Amino acid sequence: MNNLLVGNGVTIQFGGLDYSNKKIIKRARNNLYTGEFPRDLYHFDTIKYFEKLFEEVPAILKGDYDSHINGIR
Repeated sequence: MNNLLVGNGVTIQFGGLDYSNKKIIKRARNNLYTGEFPRDLYHFDTIKYFEKLFEEVPAILKGDYDSHINGIR
């Protein structure tokens, strides 16, 4: 895999650095830790998902998960 785009590409492209993947994830993580998001909509386990996804990014970029994507061999 050569590229990985997560989120709304238009906002990321034209929204500046505040809408980069790094800033979006940092903002979401901070909001979950500080309780800025309603707990009934954004469960704290969401942080665990973000952190696990972050750990897997090198493997994703290396192509370790490509066999799980329809159409990629």
